[in-house]
Amino acid sequence: MQFKEVGNKSNPCIVMIHGLMGSWKQFKEYIDWLSDNYYLVLPILDGFDSETPSTYISAEEEASTIAEYLKCKEIHSVYMVMGISMGGTVAFEMVYQNKVAIKYAVIDGASLSPRNKFFALFSPKTASNIRKKMTKESYKNVLTDCNTYSTFTDFDAAETKMLFIYGSREMRFGNGRSVKTLRYLPGANINIIDGYGHCGFFREKKRYLEEIDFMFNTTFTTINEK
Repeated sequence: MQFKEVGNKSNPCIVMIHGLMGSWKQFKEYIDWLSDNYYLVLPILDGFDSETPSTYISAEEEASTIAEYLKCKEIHSVYMVMGISMGGTVAFEMVYQNKVAIKYAVIDGASLSPRNKFFALFSPKTASNIRKKMTKESYKNVLTDCNTYSTFTDFDAAETKMLFIYGSREMRFGNGRSVKTLRYLPGANINIIDGYGHCGFFREKKRYLEEIDFMFNTTFTTINEK
């Protein structure tokens, strides 16, 4: 796994984990806004790196690799982890594994509950494009994770404040089950944004950061104000 790092390491650390349909570059607007005040660590998940061959195994494996990388950098506490779509599953797994202390977690559009049957996650055209970007084994493992990952609700997550974001239009495509499961997770804050599809709200940076500020009393929206 390769990593991009932006900002001063002496600042609070934010880990940003991309989704299946994107790359670390999907955080570009957030990087531009936050990098003067935060140290940003952006993993390139295994199987998604066009320059360094690797194989995606599981969310558990990815979360463990990220945590070990942080510890090698002598980062033992993280201010926030942000995960988009499949990256949200990896972010949740980081909270569960608790290998590094995480103050806040923002998890957007993550599939966190197994489905009754394998779900047609992508159109044939989209599936074909994804297969071209990764090995057959990586694609198989990604598809398995998206359909079978099971949320753990029997652990003490009190040390990490978590915000789960979903678009209302994705409830009927499988993530409604995730929301039902998360209601049993102590301390989970679930926000269903009306009128949005999968991770659509993430594209509205200002409103997205306002939502995080409101939930956690952070100051993301005001850090660059003169």
